[in-house]
Amino acid sequence: MGKTVLADGNIQNILSAISDKESFTPGLIIGQPSEKKDFAIHAVVTTRLLDDSSTTQCTVSDFGQIEESWLKIHLKNVTRSLPGGMYVLGLFIAGPKDIFADKLNLQKVRSLINSIHSIAKSNTYLFGSNHPKNLIVLHFCSKSKKFQCKSFDVQNMSLSMSPVNWKFVNQPTAWYRIDCRYSLDSQLPYFSEKKQTFLKMSREVLEYFKGNIDDCLYFINGFTIKKSNMYTLEKIRSIIIDRLGLEEKNKKTFETEGHKYLNVFKATMFKEEPWEDDVEQFEIIEAQGSIKFDGFISSKVFLHKSATLEEAINAIKEDLVRSFAARLDLHCDSLQEESSNSENITHFLPRRIVVKHNASGILFTDYMFPDDTKEDIVNSVKEQLGIEVTPEMVIALENVQQAKLSGLEKDSLDNQKNESQNAELALSDKSPNILIYSLIGACVVLIISIAVHFLM
Repeated sequence: MGKTVLADGNIQNILSAISDKESFTPGLIIGQPSEKKDFAIHAVVTTRLLDDSSTTQCTVSDFGQIEESWLKIHLKNVTRSLPGGMYVLGLFIAGPKDIFADKLNLQKVRSLINSIHSIAKSNTYLFGSNHPKNLIVLHFCSKSKKFQCKSFDVQNMSLSMSPVNWKFVNQPTAWYRIDCRYSLDSQLPYFSEKKQTFLKMSREVLEYFKGNIDDCLYFINGFTIKKSNMYTLEKIRSIIIDRLGLEEKNKKTFETEGHKYLNVFKATMFKEEPWEDDVEQFEIIEAQGSIKFDGFISSKVFLHKSATLEEAINAIKEDLVRSFAARLDLHCDSLQEESSNSENITHFLPRRIVVKHNASGILFTDYMFPDDTKEDIVNSVKEQLGIEVTPEMVIALENVQQAKLSGLEKDSLDNQKNESQNAELALSDKSPNILIYSLIGACVVLIISIAVHFLM
């Protein structure tokens, strides 16, 4: 038996609204995969950009006219909007003919699936390394109003397609939300002898950032991964309920609209710092410049109730990296040219905002530049995700000047070297109070010395 996909009923309404008895319309299916079954939460019609900068649905008279480039661009834009753990599960095609029965059309289906998979695996920062290895294609017949779904193994496209048990559910899936915040405060040296564009430099930044994220130790409501157990979020929630001493009849008092009080988890992350004894292992090298990170990244991910602690932590990591990669991409797209002669440039990356998908309760992401308005976000969400929201529904997770990057020129780095080198390499764990007391003591000694000098 093939895989099972549980789909929110809103997807059926979306496909029925766009179906045309004489044409084909493609789009993307959004959801979360799991070992036993997948959860489809939303379907969004693929659009393309016209010469006048407006967009239109990619509706064609013949299935073979659907262009792979439309789906590739749409895949990237949609993935930027998804929280970690959520992916594009595959494609849907609304049209009058069975796309699986005709050999030529089936070849076209494989080509479309293979093209979006090639994009996903080429950019692990944005798409993650856990993206689905079996992508689905859902066909909605605009004449018979029937659904047919198949699965394709993207790692071996020569294999035959597998049937998928597609089920619409009226009761939305219960999701657990995990909140996390990551501080960006750090400084990254770079060693290129040539002046780098922000686009090229951003790849080094992403690799450094991802390494930091992977090296952190994660706790979710105080629980972390251990070799001896495989906690699920549902199990953790049950343990918390038992610790609080809640009786079954009183659990409903914690329910709130959309999400239960106990369904929201808190994630904290720590990075182990080297001991002072390890200073000898450091090598002092000369860099051509550096990039300083400021601010923080906010994360809210959603997992199905059977998700393990490891899956939840992977979703958080993926969300943080995806969000940072999306900001760098959007910022690079907004830069027409780097005309400044100064090497010391501050880049204010767009801040993260969220809007709620009412059918599932999932928070989708968009990014707001300083000059953007909430009305701009409303239009962007409608265009990219097909979701109707109002300006009042746009929620900013971060302050205006978050996720800031500053490039420092080599001369500036040299000027600071003598002052900061010892402090940076010694990795001192002394508290700020000790430094303050030392300064006060030095001032007192100086005053006494001056007084003695004039009295003698």
